[in-house]
Amino acid sequence: MKQFTYSYQNLGEKYAKKRKGTPEFAKFMIEQSKILKSQHNNIIFELGAGSGQQTFYVRNELIKNKIAFELFAYDKSYNLITKTDQLNILSNKIKEKQINNIFPIKYNFDGKPLLSPKPLQREIGTVYTDIKSFELIPNNSVSLVFMAFVHHHLKKKQAVLNEIFRVLKKNGTFFIFGASYEDVFKHPLYKYFPKLKEVDRKRYITRKEVENLFKKAGFLYKKEQSILREKNKVIDSLYLESVKSTIINSGLKVIEKKYPKDFRKGIIKLEREINELAPNYKSFNMFRTVFWGTK
Repeated sequence: MKQFTYSYQNLGEKYAKKRKGTPEFAKFMIEQSKILKSQHNNIIFELGAGSGQQTFYVRNELIKNKIAFELFAYDKSYNLITKTDQLNILSNKIKEKQINNIFPIKYNFDGKPLLSPKPLQREIGTVYTDIKSFELIPNNSVSLVFMAFVHHHLKKKQAVLNEIFRVLKKNGTFFIFGASYEDVFKHPLYKYFPKLKEVDRKRYITRKEVENLFKKAGFLYKKEQSILREKNKVIDSLYLESVKSTIINSGLKVIEKKYPKDFRKGIIKLEREINELAPNYKSFNMFRTVFWGTK
């Protein structure tokens, strides 16, 4: 099956502004991770941390529940020159808040062994980039692993889950928060961009396919949890601008590039409807799914 490809470099600032985290996911995850309260100190991995949209909600829940932890935040988007990619932004947030237990790590983990820097530098906000100094993470050493809105970007999904299973402790948990094909199929954008269905079927896998990934890796698969991500999202002029820029949905980047005429038609149709309905705009609720399992 042909893969659509596009770059996410230098999108850090836009993503940080437009794509927010979900506190309800952080709360659900910490509530379900029973192992955390039984450990004196927990190693936690966030894979695909971006600019920290979800990171700080998770940190707040851990602190709220008086759980000792160190959080390793992995992402591949880091730029020493422009300093505007996602890990750059996460690093700046850590420095501003003077947080000493979140460690940003530049590493593309897709299909590769999970590594961590040794030794850890305790300078707040340091981004670890020297892969030559990284070491293989021991088996059965991590309490919790999670990723939010990342799994559909992975090219080697099964290899990633196999490696996560390897590093987790017994009774450790792994959480995926995001969309399956069943979730995105309900999105109102399909009305304006019919080609998006074709694109999303290549980008997103079904719930059953996600379940199979977990089980094949060895996880005890748990019941999925639907969580409200955005309530009463208004389809107005601001929404239109986010569609035009494609920042709201990565699939729109593909439509704009591969099917420019369809993209323009969709924009015109959406803009016309917004103008006709003003100020009584339509709105919608966006739900996303937590997929999870234990070792």
